[in-house]
Amino acid sequence: MDEGGRPLSPIEKALWRLSDGASMNFSLMARLRGPLSSGALRAALDAVQARHPLLRVRIASEGGGAGAPAFRPGGVPPLPLRELEGGEDSWVERMEEEIHRGFPWETGPLFRCVLLRHGAQDARVMLTCHHAVSDGLSAAKLMQELLRVAGEGARLPPLEDRGPVDARLPPQALGAAGLTLRLRFVLRELWRDRTLGRPAFRLDHDVPPHERRTRITPHRFDEAFTSALLERARRERVTVHGVAAAALLLAVARDAGAGQDATVGCASPVDLRPQLVPPAGEEVGFFVAMSKFRRRIRRDTDLWVLARAIREGLKRDMATRFPAATLPLVARLYRMAGGDGASPQELARRFAAATPNTTGLTHLGGLDALGRFGDLEVQEVQGAAALSALGRLAGATALFRGRLSYFLLWPEPSLDRSHAEALAGDIRRGLQESVTP
Repeated sequence: MDEGGRPLSPIEKALWRLSDGASMNFSLMARLRGPLSSGALRAALDAVQARHPLLRVRIASEGGGAGAPAFRPGGVPPLPLRELEGGEDSWVERMEEEIHRGFPWETGPLFRCVLLRHGAQDARVMLTCHHAVSDGLSAAKLMQELLRVAGEGARLPPLEDRGPVDARLPPQALGAAGLTLRLRFVLRELWRDRTLGRPAFRLDHDVPPHERRTRITPHRFDEAFTSALLERARRERVTVHGVAAAALLLAVARDAGAGQDATVGCASPVDLRPQLVPPAGEEVGFFVAMSKFRRRIRRDTDLWVLARAIREGLKRDMATRFPAATLPLVARLYRMAGGDGASPQELARRFAAATPNTTGLTHLGGLDALGRFGDLEVQEVQGAAALSALGRLAGATALFRGRLSYFLLWPEPSLDRSHAEALAGDIRRGLQESVTP
């Protein structure tokens, strides 16, 4: 990115415009043991901002008027840092606030940090970004760099912005080959609509997307259960993502079907970094696409059978390059929903109608690098995205230090809290019963 910046790509523009009608933030939280001073964290934030170009941008129209929106690097202030104190469970409220609160587009930056202290040696660091400039894996990389600087005094060389995801798609996703894959994807979804029906999901209240707020119901399983679940998953040849998604879909099916069979659907983020040209290594940016699963759930569907089906569906999508090839459909859907001429609220409503009643499951992997940094030791890591603002009930899982965390992300007031807690309890029971002899 040169001194003048660059225009937003079609996908970046869609994510930016949608966020004025429904939050598109992501937050990553790391709990730390050890001495972390405000000064050390401030210096670390300055260091990572100097390293990554997208941490130094604002969004403004080209020419300062009504032109195309662009990333502008000039005059962006330091990454905001709020230091708070709170009890053991106060982080849930803070994370809910962070994934809902907007960013100052015209001044930037599009990242911020909260330091929530529970005691002199106990704190949580929370990084929040907008999806137009980052994703969950980027946030995890950023957290690692932040703690390397704060805990070890590491020096980080600057990186270049090598362009947005939709300008770096692999050859198989471009030209006639990409068009063929997109056509196959659309025909597959139409066939699913005809043979399976739209995914079922029971809402308590019909509320437009801009009036929804993402809430978090967290749970962290102990080491003994996590070990048993991982051993069973290994024997069944399924992933943590697969079994977590299966538990979510079975709970939704039982809730929506009232004892009958039900169609359920799940969208899962796929990391495109290795496929991009050039590949995305240590860069911060939005480098994901979605793999979509749909299945008719019978009352006697086994969790492990469903988990294998989810895993196989994801493998097929990756083998055919469906996620990369269909990413441009986001920009096309943006135009079909009214594009620049529609209000953010109308855009969010039309996007939600185009992908009705689906759930999502994101699993944060590759967290082993978040261990000890000097005198700072990471105790827990988890992330949450405001996906439910677009109509999804979502699960967010993370495996760290031998313990599985499972967040249920749900839209209030579309769901009553009692309804959401019942779903979360059903998911936990489904996972626990899956390893019970």
